[in-house]
Amino acid sequence: MSRAKKLLFLLLCLLMISETVSTANAATTPTAFPTFPNVGSLQPIYELPNLFKFNDGSMVETAADWTSRRAEIANMLQYYEYGYTQRPDTLVATRTGNTLNVTMTKEYPNPDDQAAPIVKTTTFSVAFTLPTKENLDTIGQSFPVPAFIGGGPTGYQAKGYASIPWPGNTNVGNNANYTGTYYDLFPYDPDSVEFNTGKLIASAWAASRVIDALEWRDPVTGKGLFPEIDETQMISAGFSQNGKRALLAGAFDERMGMAYVQHSGQWGASSLRFTHDSKKYPAGNNNTYTNYTADEMDPSSLYSARTGLRKEQMSQNQGSYVAWFSSRVQQFTNANKYDYPLDHHALIALMAPRPVMITEGMDDFWNGPESVAISTAGAKPVFELLGASQNLGLVISPKTRHAQTNLETASAFAMADMNFRGIAPTFTDYRGNDIATQSVVPRDFTFHPFEIDPTAIPWSVPGQYGVATVNKRDFVEGLPVTIPVVSDASAVTIKDPDGKVLSTQNVVNGKASFELAPNQTKAGYYTITASGAEKRSRDIKIECMTLEYMFRPEILLESEENTWHWAFPEKINPDTIRVSFDSRSYEELKKDIHNASANVNAPSTEYSLEIQNYGVMIRRFGRDYKAGQARYFDEAQGKMVTAKFDPVKVIHIDGIEFPDVLPGYTFSLTMDIPDDLNN
Repeated sequence: MSRAKKLLFLLLCLLMISETVSTANAATTPTAFPTFPNVGSLQPIYELPNLFKFNDGSMVETAADWTSRRAEIANMLQYYEYGYTQRPDTLVATRTGNTLNVTMTKEYPNPDDQAAPIVKTTTFSVAFTLPTKENLDTIGQSFPVPAFIGGGPTGYQAKGYASIPWPGNTNVGNNANYTGTYYDLFPYDPDSVEFNTGKLIASAWAASRVIDALEWRDPVTGKGLFPEIDETQMISAGFSQNGKRALLAGAFDERMGMAYVQHSGQWGASSLRFTHDSKKYPAGNNNTYTNYTADEMDPSSLYSARTGLRKEQMSQNQGSYVAWFSSRVQQFTNANKYDYPLDHHALIALMAPRPVMITEGMDDFWNGPESVAISTAGAKPVFELLGASQNLGLVISPKTRHAQTNLETASAFAMADMNFRGIAPTFTDYRGNDIATQSVVPRDFTFHPFEIDPTAIPWSVPGQYGVATVNKRDFVEGLPVTIPVVSDASAVTIKDPDGKVLSTQNVVNGKASFELAPNQTKAGYYTITASGAEKRSRDIKIECMTLEYMFRPEILLESEENTWHWAFPEKINPDTIRVSFDSRSYEELKKDIHNASANVNAPSTEYSLEIQNYGVMIRRFGRDYKAGQARYFDEAQGKMVTAKFDPVKVIHIDGIEFPDVLPGYTFSLTMDIPDDLNN
């Protein structure tokens, strides 16, 4: 080929790739950058916001309507949380071996009108790992194959999948450095709507640029750069912070074929509204890591001994993770989180009808597995509307902290095989003492213990009645209770745990109420059904718990931080709680510790008291309190020393109120400190 022909061929390649970029992401990247009301003009929403209600009040009625509502939600999420992303003007990709090399440019006007435009340039390279022909022959598959972006799970080659590390160098991290591939082209500017872009979505953006490159076709041969990979079957994958990024990559680019979202927590798959810090869950599974019995492995009783413990919160957008987001998210805090007009069920719903497998660990306390279950349940109606309910999976591995399990990996592969290869999943009802280690797939890609909060989702998929309780999540055995209900049905019915109908009430102006006498309240789950002639009925569950269970807190040690939790199963009123140690307030105890040490370097913030949604947490509360000593580093001596103070013998927790379950009552607890405190 002559030099002139080679130059012409390269020019054609550049033009073809540039043309691809000009149309990529058209469904989710706006041509203009809309704005929405700021926090001062927003009204609080205490349930998950209705995904089928447009901002103008009109409703989604059909699958076709969802396209417009989806675009509205995508814009709102980008405006309030993540920031908008933009497309490069040009993208040139080449292949060297199994490495993809990408160069992008963005042109800006020069402030000097007579000068040439300013052109910003950035590059990245990413190495692909492909399955071998032998891998594919063994399982009866062939090229092209699906590929994980973000790294393939264990065994991906043998399963016939390719793996691509996350592209670009815009790492998420916990710092506020807006640097990397995306920012090379679009520098961060908090005062500009289009350039106020957080690191989570900026990092997710790079995966779309890989798809841009893979979509390019040689104008002569019709082949792409990597014919071994099917670019319509890409799977964004990631764990923890990268799990958030994986969800965003799929949510904001409809070309992404699937998302595998692992232990993503708050700002990932978890709800922002519904958190369960220090919540006590039913006892009975307080065995060692691998010692579940067959009965305990039933998902309806799969609970952890560690409780909800701490959880990422809305206010962390103000702290270490501020750079993850557009600065506009900082107008929302824990105090006004209900003003936020969306929640992360909306982010999950942007994946529909494409498959998404979400995983968590039951003991991954920071991520809030129950919050993830609520958020996933809130996204489910969209998948149902689009005829893809089987494409939303949630697996919460038992007795698992911040780590992947075989149960999760097997479920992800099975969902991908079902969608990309037409292989029907083999579901199992396996129960055993090591379920998390097993490569089994739970029925309907769902394995978790939670009945969804009955206040969370008062709306439903078009064609089905909505129903929810109002400020009533639980009630107590042997006591009378009033259960207010909202519904668009004509009538609602309540059944006791044995299935006996206790009452049917007409719904008037969207409201109804059940009055249960003491002899009608017994421990277990009650079913409330909304029914009528025009739509399908819908059920929700509400729990009745025993007084003994409610008032006996779970006292747990989180050994990683020597942190103690007094955990209740029902929300407490944090404003009325008072904690004292013998006769000392917490501040007086801290003062005693510091006076004993007489050293400015003695621990201060380490000994911290937090009143949480469902309990009390004291950090660094351990054997030293019982012994009356504090360990700290003395700079003068250059070593750890011990300071003595009056030991703690009794803890008092006063002002305990359960406003949702027992309004008007206040309780106190007094507990002796056991000798085996740290055991």
